[in-house]
This record gives sequence, C-alpha cells and structure tokens, in this order.
Amino acid sequence: MIWLFVFWLLAMIFGIFAILLVLASGVINYEKKQERKKRQKRIHCIKKGIGTITDVQKNETNGVMTVKVKVDNMDDVWFVDEISPRIDKVKWKGISIGKRYRYPLEVHEGCQVHIQYDPNDPTNGYIIKRYG
Repeated sequence: MIWLFVFWLLAMIFGIFAILLVLASGVINYEKKQERKKRQKRIHCIKKGIGTITDVQKNETNGVMTVKVKVDNMDDVWFVDEISPRIDKVKWKGISIGKRYRYPLEVHEGCQVHIQYDPNDPTNGYIIKRYG
C-alpha cells in the first residue's frame, strides 16, 4: 500500500516539474519571437540619414530608454527606438561586487544621431550611433 503512495508522489513531482519546464520554454520562445520580429523589421531599413531626438523617456522598471527621433530630411516623420542598457560587472580585486548599467549612447533631447530607416515606411527605423 505504501508503494502506491510513493508512485503517486513521484508522479506529482514529475508532473509539476514538467509543467514548470513547459512554462519556462514558453517564456523563452516568446522572447525569441519578439527579438526575431525586431530583426525582421530592421531588414528593410537600408537608407541612412541624420535624425534629431525630440523626446527621451527612461523606464525605471526595466531600464529601457525610449527615444523618439525625427527624420531631418522629411517633414512630420518620426519613429520610436528603444535602447537597452549594457550591464557591466563591478569588480574589486577580481571579486564581483555588483553591476553597473550604462547606455551605449548618451543621448538627450535635441542631439543629432545617425539613423537607418526604411525608405518605403520612414516610421520604421533605428539609431546607429550619435552624430559628431
């Protein structure tokens, strides 16, 4: 009789583990799908230009900076790009003591940046680097 309880307990543990594994793989698959969509969108961005940043907002929860860029050579055309922070490990005598977040570009309102955008849909674009 005790062996039925042991088999039931093992089945429950295996079932919970399998459910957690399926949930984790679903989250990972969703993140990969979002990244794939972002890359597919950037494939058509073949035209280079210079843009001016009109709005900068930093999200405190995930650290992503949302930047609104106006394309200089076109009237009333802008796109929104997200800049994720780079994580650097802070070390002291070879021992990791923390993390430091910094953005690959230092941007603010009014600064000019090199951009790449889709000539057919100029609202689809991204920032390459800071101008100057």
